[in-house]
Amino acid sequence: MESPQKKAASMDGSKSKTTAHLLPVTVAKKTPRPDHVRWVSAWALFTASVFAFSFAVGSAIAYALDHFHVACSQSSFFLRCDQLTDAAEAVVNALGTGMLCCAALQAAAAVLALRLRCRRRSLAYLALALTIGGHCIYAAIAHLLLVADPGDLFFGISFAVSIVFFAAGDIISFVSLLRGGEDEE
Repeated sequence: MESPQKKAASMDGSKSKTTAHLLPVTVAKKTPRPDHVRWVSAWALFTASVFAFSFAVGSAIAYALDHFHVACSQSSFFLRCDQLTDAAEAVVNALGTGMLCCAALQAAAAVLALRLRCRRRSLAYLALALTIGGHCIYAAIAHLLLVADPGDLFFGISFAVSIVFFAAGDIISFVSLLRGGEDEE
């Protein structure tokens, strides 16, 4: 009895006795997965840099305004007088110091997550947790400053937009880390 391969070969008219009909082999190409740890670390470094830069610029502006005795005015758009009590000012200063500490720690964790080969995801989660903590401190400072001067629309809108931006980035980073899978080591 002839095998199906021999029958197919004889119908073709070819002289070979056996022709193997193999299924086409497809090699699965490895699609590059996005590096979620790198993205989250970049987000943490970006927000730490923004906090440090804004703190430095704000301190320089406050020092210059104080040094040159520029008077504030309630009718001014940028140089409004804030009515923080001494206790509220101490709380804002303490929160600002805490926010800078979070920024330094989140930058350190993000750099370690980028540079080390082991525990990358853990360090990325740490950087993201510190980033979220810094954003919560920022929101608390914004709340205290807006309570002190509720008529300041420019800073009210600026604070609201930045808080929504930071919250969206934090949520995207968290979901990205959750969906990222395992480290490839």
